[in-house]
Amino acid sequence: RHGATEQLGGARTRTSVGVGEQAEAKAPGQQRFAAAESTMLTVSENPEWKLDTYLTDVERVVHMTFPDSNRRKRVDENTWETQLLTQDLLGVKFQPVTTLRVSYDDNALRIRVSDLDLALPPQLQVPNPPILEVEGYLRPSARLPRNKVIMRGSVEIALTTALPAQFVMIPGVNLVIEGILKSIIGQLRASLENGIASDYDAWVADMTAGEQKIVVKDGDGDRASN
Repeated sequence: RHGATEQLGGARTRTSVGVGEQAEAKAPGQQRFAAAESTMLTVSENPEWKLDTYLTDVERVVHMTFPDSNRRKRVDENTWETQLLTQDLLGVKFQPVTTLRVSYDDNALRIRVSDLDLALPPQLQVPNPPILEVEGYLRPSARLPRNKVIMRGSVEIALTTALPAQFVMIPGVNLVIEGILKSIIGQLRASLENGIASDYDAWVADMTAGEQKIVVKDGDGDRASN
């Protein structure tokens, strides 16, 4: 079946806590937290409908990654306002809202996330707004026999923020925040890994059906003219 996925490589996670030279604070009291993951998978490609062409349909990829239409709102051609899944910070639940930009550049699907609104309750607000930076890419990197395509990608996330005063002295709070970041990029990576193959299959079926309709319509026209 075209689009069957085989997981070839696991995820790697790199975390840097907001201390020392790696964590240049944006404002007094802020810390920088970061994590990264990479992936490698294979997809069976239909020779007539290339995977690269599928990836240029960024709107379709966004819909596949965020299937719940209530969690995304299109802002312009390549930009969406998206609501992430509910997170839990030491018993405080919140659902961040971000700006998602998706494009196909330099033979790769590229994802950027910014403009973070943590949607925390008023008592947990911090003086300076947090800064979120997310960058990721996914691209076909090699083609193998029998129409197999190896895809490689990575996603990196960095959050610069001050901790609410209520949390500053709680042991392990940094680990909790790191865990939230890992969870966010893990969900994004899993959505792409689990959805690319099946949605590529569906896209191929849509494109093939559309092409067949054009052929049938042209054929009817030719018969009508004779």
